[in-house]
Amino acid sequence: MTNRSTCSGRRTRGEELRPGERESISRQLDGLHEAIERLDERMDALDRE
Repeated sequence: MTNRSTCSGRRTRGEELRPGERESISRQLDGLHEAIERLDERMDALDRE
């Protein structure tokens, strides 16, 4: 994957995180994982219908 310019809001490879960013990203990923699990459960329920 190619690096995107920083003006797009993306980081360049190797750029350091500011304090607290790692925790914020971790919380966001946890939320995404929970949402994916809920979608999986809903899809399984639809498959059983």
